[in-house]
Amino acid sequence: MRLSETASARGGRLRRPVSSYRLISVEGEDLGSLRASATDWRAGDRIHRPRDGDLLVVRLVQAEPGDEVDGYLVVERAP
Repeated sequence: MRLSETASARGGRLRRPVSSYRLISVEGEDLGSLRASATDWRAGDRIHRPRDGDLLVVRLVQAEPGDEVDGYLVVERAP
C-alpha cells in the first residue's frame, strides 16, 4: 500500500491506506486506474462506476517490484 495511516495536517484525522490498481479488460484494453482502500479483490467482486457502468473482477494480478501500481484487476463489464 502506498499510504500509511497518518494524522492529516488538517484536523488530525486519520487517513485510510489506499491502494492503486490498473483496470484491464479481459480483451486487454487499459480501462484506467482505480484507487481503493480494499485490497482483497476476488473474482466476482463488483466495481461500481456510475459514469462508465459497473465492472466485475475476473482476477487480480499482483504487481511486479518497481511497478507504479499495487496490482492489476482484470475485469469485464457487469451485465
